[in-house]
Amino acid sequence: MGMGIWITAIEFKQGNWSRLRRLVIIKQQEYVSKKTTGKKLTSLFKLEDIDIDKVFQTRYHAFVCNQTLPAIEIWEQYKCRGDAENRIKELKKYFGVQAFCMDDFCATETDMLFVLVAYNLMILFRQVTLQKQPSPTLATLRFNCFAVGS
Repeated sequence: MGMGIWITAIEFKQGNWSRLRRLVIIKQQEYVSKKTTGKKLTSLFKLEDIDIDKVFQTRYHAFVCNQTLPAIEIWEQYKCRGDAENRIKELKKYFGVQAFCMDDFCATETDMLFVLVAYNLMILFRQVTLQKQPSPTLATLRFNCFAVGS
């Protein structure tokens, strides 16, 4: 399975923007075979020299920023941020973050900070105990922690 990555950066100014901004564009292309997809792959053109068992799957990413870092470093930085959505889902599903709201803002903030401390402790516990093994969900880890403790 071959893979190609093309990264470029350009200066861009949208109609109502006050100044130029940097636009980092990434194109990822990889071969996908009929064996991996399980689907019949077709081609737009019928040519004898094209292997119909392999086609390209292409993904595009674009980031608008004002950073002066090289384009590849900006891409690496944004890839790390993309995992934040998974952390938010874990907090909502296993720690009930979306299900609380107090009358007082300070009480809600304190409750949220306690949830985040508990979350960080569970993540630290998972990293120390499991190290290189596959990570279970926090619900499984929480159940095992309470079951072993009892």
